[in-house]
Amino acid sequence: MGILLVHGAWHGAWCWGPVLADLESRRIEALAIDLPGHGARSATTDPIRLADYAAAVIEAGRSMSAPPVLVGHSMGGMVISAAAEGDPGAFKSLIYLAAFLPRTGEALATLAAQDGRVNGRLEGDKIVLESEEARRLFYQDCPSELVDWALSKIQPQPISPALDPLELTPERWGRLRRDYIVCSNDQAIRPEFQRSMAARANCESIIELECGHSPFLACPAELCSILARGAAPGQG
Repeated sequence: MGILLVHGAWHGAWCWGPVLADLESRRIEALAIDLPGHGARSATTDPIRLADYAAAVIEAGRSMSAPPVLVGHSMGGMVISAAAEGDPGAFKSLIYLAAFLPRTGEALATLAAQDGRVNGRLEGDKIVLESEEARRLFYQDCPSELVDWALSKIQPQPISPALDPLELTPERWGRLRRDYIVCSNDQAIRPEFQRSMAARANCESIIELECGHSPFLACPAELCSILARGAAPGQG
């Protein structure tokens, strides 16, 4: 089985580097992608919608040797939900990592307004996050050299995907197993809000990881141990 990793806002596939290396050492097929408008795909000029994110994830899932465990971090929780609704057969199960997990009809902006910890600056059709804000919210427990590297990589976040409400159905998104990893020292999304979203979505398990918002940099080995269990044959 494999694992497909979806990044959150302001980030790209680059943030999963330590995780990919660890999973490779465990002989687990793993893939991290840049969503449209992010990372190597930042030159995308057309208006980007949540559906474009979902289509990119579905395409990546279909490219793998078997339906992967789909992991979404932060904003990526919206994305994996949309992808699962679009093509549930492309994925084995869903893991939400310190992620926004919507109910049907909710948009990312709706959920973010309930938590309200991240304050970016709107410039045109993108939200810019200052480096010191990112350092405080995302990387407070990460190695300093990785923090500096990450801060050099973060990019403005297209706003349109955050405004798109998501319709989820029991027959499609609802048929996939869902698990949630709570980051118990998270400064970006309150751990209590993470647990609440996981509970109302009837996640099979709610796993606590003692770290901040970016476990892929702060504690990749511990995170990979959890992800590897999700990718084991027979899980789900």
